[in-house]
Amino acid sequence: MGKYDSVLSEVLPHEFHYSYQVAPPKRALRMFEQCKICCLSPMNDNPEFYDYAETLGAIQLPAYNSAVAYLFSQKDREPIKNVDMLAGKTIALQAGMSFGKTFIKNIKALNITTVQVQDFDSLFKMLELNRVDAVAAYTPDALLYFKNRNLSVFPYSKSNPIVIHEDALLCKNVSPEFLKIYRSNMTLFVKSEKFNVLFGSSTM
Repeated sequence: MGKYDSVLSEVLPHEFHYSYQVAPPKRALRMFEQCKICCLSPMNDNPEFYDYAETLGAIQLPAYNSAVAYLFSQKDREPIKNVDMLAGKTIALQAGMSFGKTFIKNIKALNITTVQVQDFDSLFKMLELNRVDAVAAYTPDALLYFKNRNLSVFPYSKSNPIVIHEDALLCKNVSPEFLKIYRSNMTLFVKSEKFNVLFGSSTM
């Protein structure tokens, strides 16, 4: 059970019967596209990432957190403030994660080579061994990875994120009553001590 699972266990309306499934990002997206009545988390209706609001009529419920993506550089280099600094070079991407249409468009225009890497160990090992020039990854996940392994954080520019992804529940074809109860539950939960414990400190 992660932080988001804890949030959903608190705020999903117990008045309704539902099943709860955990799946890798790409499979979860396919499941959401194919299901009739369902919700997906962590998601949003930002067209920078998804078109589900337009194509599926999906509704975003209140966000419970924000994931922020950064470019991490090698330890002997300065933080990367702009993707233009990587023109013609190579970036390793956190596999299965969307970094936004604008970012992908920019790296293609700059002739930047991308490599999809499944886990943080491999992702930052490639950067450490100079096999890539930068790593694109989301926080707080990346920062928690460094913290849990007692590793020093690779340089990144905190004031220059790639993109910010609101983490919320996105639903399609659910009842108005479900939406109403969820919103009410979330309003109460974000004011609770448990919520503060979960998300009180997730940056470094």
